[in-house]
Amino acid sequence: MANTAFQSTQGQQGATGYTGYTGYTGYTGSTGSPTFKNGGTTKDAADASGTQNIAHGLGAVPKYIRITAYGVGTANGLQCITFTVYNGTTQSSISIRRTGTSTLETTQTFVLNLSNTTGTQTGAVTFDGTNIIITWTKVNSPTGTYYLLWEANS
Repeated sequence: MANTAFQSTQGQQGATGYTGYTGYTGYTGSTGSPTFKNGGTTKDAADASGTQNIAHGLGAVPKYIRITAYGVGTANGLQCITFTVYNGTTQSSISIRRTGTSTLETTQTFVLNLSNTTGTQTGAVTFDGTNIIITWTKVNSPTGTYYLLWEANS
């Protein structure tokens, strides 16, 4: 970022004093300020494998995005929370699932799993200048609704 806070020009001493000095021109700020956007959406676990586009509204390609997804199943208190970040090159994720009692399962993938052993949705994340793009892969017959909180930064 360029900081142009203290610009002035040097004058020249002449027979009648200094000429050409413009003095302090004022603070003009920094360029390239980051932009942040966020929002929420849902994902139906029963959907077929496919692409989900989420408009991020940055007006530019993000530097990175983050998605937090949460869901609660209807049977046995199943709960799932998963986090993923993507920087344009690498997607890093962690998912935690409570299977009904006090059993916890963790994995390093962006996986939505509320239906115990009946199925999952796993997401691969990318982005472009308009959308956050999640390519979901469905395995077996998952059910439930997942709530996604997304963040995008440029």
